[in-house]
Amino acid sequence: MTSPGYKRTVYILGAGFSVAAGAPVMANFFDAMLDCFHSDAADNADKNALKFAIDFRKEMASASDNFVLDLENLEQLFGLLEIQITAGRKTPEHRRLFVHAVLRTLELKIRTSFHNDPRDLIDRSNSLKNSSLDLVGPAPFGFLAPKGTAWLYHVFAAMVAKTHLDASRRGDSVITFNYDLLLDQAFQEARVPVDYCNGINSWTHDHISFPWTIKGKVPLYKLHGSANWIVCNKHGRTYISPPAPQKIASDYSLLRNSRAACPNCNGGGSKTYNADPNDHLPLIVPPTWNKAAWQVGLEAVWKAAIDDLSAAGRIIVIGFSLPETDLFFRYLLAAGVPIGQGVDVFLFDPSDAVEDNYKKFLAPVFTGRRFKRLTADNTQMPSVVDVLYWRGHFDTFGIQYVAKTAGLL
Repeated sequence: MTSPGYKRTVYILGAGFSVAAGAPVMANFFDAMLDCFHSDAADNADKNALKFAIDFRKEMASASDNFVLDLENLEQLFGLLEIQITAGRKTPEHRRLFVHAVLRTLELKIRTSFHNDPRDLIDRSNSLKNSSLDLVGPAPFGFLAPKGTAWLYHVFAAMVAKTHLDASRRGDSVITFNYDLLLDQAFQEARVPVDYCNGINSWTHDHISFPWTIKGKVPLYKLHGSANWIVCNKHGRTYISPPAPQKIASDYSLLRNSRAACPNCNGGGSKTYNADPNDHLPLIVPPTWNKAAWQVGLEAVWKAAIDDLSAAGRIIVIGFSLPETDLFFRYLLAAGVPIGQGVDVFLFDPSDAVEDNYKKFLAPVFTGRRFKRLTADNTQMPSVVDVLYWRGHFDTFGIQYVAKTAGLL
């Protein structure tokens, strides 16, 4: 039975959601690329792509003496590349190299700080962690025991999945602007199936199947595409690779393997990795002004996300700053939230400037009654030692408060 007062939640995630796992944000992405270029974990293909990104930034810097451009910001740098391609000065191959550099940077930075963290999830001295474990403690999620920062994302995945255990109601869903696979991996390791709602029905041979913990699927709308949605240019088809294999070797590259495992190029039933990676491009929408040019293949995701928003009772935004230049998100909310719908909007962000961005966008009558920013000062949560409001990013504290808001604790 649906509990009285239940409000279905749609989570909207931005880059800040992945910061705790080591992922860079737009403003420091170029520094992260430089780190990866000098990393022993980058192979020759990685270094070639990263070198192009680094050299392109230098090229733009030498040509920008008359203009104020923030070339440390990935969005501006990618936007300049799009202009160059449109003008015929760069080619689609340069775009492929830039996309490779972006996705491989995410993969390497997250792996370095996330998967190699030796700290264990089980810490009996930390009462806040133990209370968070209640979300994954009882069946069907009691088997989770990830390492280090990973537990944050497993708790979040289990929290969302828990709303799908009651078949009498529609469970919560997630809308994300991130390409990375942090949440995808967390759902997979929690044995929770997701529905990308992208209409892609082809998978690589290393697709993993578990005895799932829920009967349905959690909607996961990746509005800018995903690192594991791959377009085979040779055959004109798109397929999905698993967000993580069952075993990860030290030199494993999801970006490389997902392209080499193309089910179209390797032949029916083949379990080889012989496809040419250069013939395959992840389906992502670069963070640029030219989003419309990349919308082919993502219309189904965008439509499903808008429909889902229209059925929300609560919207919780984590890690998305709503910059004035991002009209896409504003149009998404305007299209998805009907006039008069009694939806509450919660913002999880430590910045006053970000709160102001939302207040400028939302109508005054809405911000006065149905909008609330969640901070360490207005939650009445217990204080903790090492994880309280970790640098203002998505963390233990954030999960705890979100969980309480959603009625799950």
